[in-house]
Amino acid sequence: MIKLSKIGNSTILGITILFSILLSSLVYSYDTSSSISTHGEILYHKWSIRSVCIFPFDDYYSQSTTDTKLNEIRTRLPEVNYIEIRTFWEPDPNDSNNMIYTGGDVGYLGTPTNSWVELEAAAAKIRSRNMGVMLWATKEWSAPRPNPSNWTIWMQNYAKYAKMVAQWAETNQISIFIFGAEYDNFISDYSLLGSDYSGQWNQTISNVRSVFLGKVGFGFNWWYSPLHWNVVYNQSSWITHLDYIQIDSFVSLGITRNDYINGTRANATQIANSWSPSIQSLVGNWTDNRMGPNWNYTQMFEQLATKYNKKIIINIGARNNNGTSTMPWMNVPLRDMYGNEIPGSGPDVGEMNDYWIAFFLTWRNSRAIAGVDMEHYSQGNTNSIDGSFRNKYDTTSGLYTWQIISIYLQSLEL
Repeated sequence: MIKLSKIGNSTILGITILFSILLSSLVYSYDTSSSISTHGEILYHKWSIRSVCIFPFDDYYSQSTTDTKLNEIRTRLPEVNYIEIRTFWEPDPNDSNNMIYTGGDVGYLGTPTNSWVELEAAAAKIRSRNMGVMLWATKEWSAPRPNPSNWTIWMQNYAKYAKMVAQWAETNQISIFIFGAEYDNFISDYSLLGSDYSGQWNQTISNVRSVFLGKVGFGFNWWYSPLHWNVVYNQSSWITHLDYIQIDSFVSLGITRNDYINGTRANATQIANSWSPSIQSLVGNWTDNRMGPNWNYTQMFEQLATKYNKKIIINIGARNNNGTSTMPWMNVPLRDMYGNEIPGSGPDVGEMNDYWIAFFLTWRNSRAIAGVDMEHYSQGNTNSIDGSFRNKYDTTSGLYTWQIISIYLQSLEL
């Protein structure tokens, strides 16, 4: 491995060449023959969307720390052309069939950290740096799940809410509006995404387009079961009225704590042996049939994009954890279900970097993909186990996570 004493454009170029050599044997290609030029160079399908998500976790959008982060992204990741921000809703405590906007937690300024005012500040700063803005309208994480007495009425109200947010998005020159993000995360009945509610989804899309002139997408979570997939693939005809399909792809590429190994509930040692897989294994786990014959993530994304003739934006991220390839959406537990400490548990930037490498190797030659929305660029603590890749540094390889990302984005830039 190499060690870096300083970071610069020449260093990035050197790393790019090195990784091209070291990882050439790991390339996963959907159609290699159509991706090689007459001169023998590998040509990758270009991604029109190369986005980074920033959260107001460490400070308000209106404050100078946001300027610092955006300037860093411009310097470190010049290939990035969108920044993703989010607006949140929660169930209306006075009406189970409705939802209300929430500006998030109140910070040191005495105002919500994710208010409309703060989002306006973020949008203006992003545009001033010649990047587009992607806006999600999503449920606030800690808010209770909706439990309406009538889902039809709830969805009618959701269509009105989406229109209100879309109007704000148009006023503030948002480029891409994603509604429904993580919506199916709290749907226990997947039929809500299917044919019985096509009219409601079409109405929501119509409401959004009546006030918003940018690109429109719906945000799905990854598929939890064959039933979930079958409903979306076979019944969600309303997808045809979108511009993009966005998929939150924080998928498990390894064993979970509750999996069985050889018929026995996994203990700490077995879990540790299954974590920190090789890059080649991670690529294979994107493309295997882990949920049954003809069932794997790459195949499903390709099939969905082909059926509805819509390209996919992949929302992806990883954490500074040993085991993040298994549980990228959360801080990985330090102990197994029996209370035993898992060997090697704790921070692991190396595995975080491997997760990113495997992602790009898997998807960079897929015609189904419009681009990527990467979480996230917020916190500045290098050793934190959170999901921010802002300053994560792997001492073994001498590489920052953002350098890994930049290497691959260079080959995907239009």
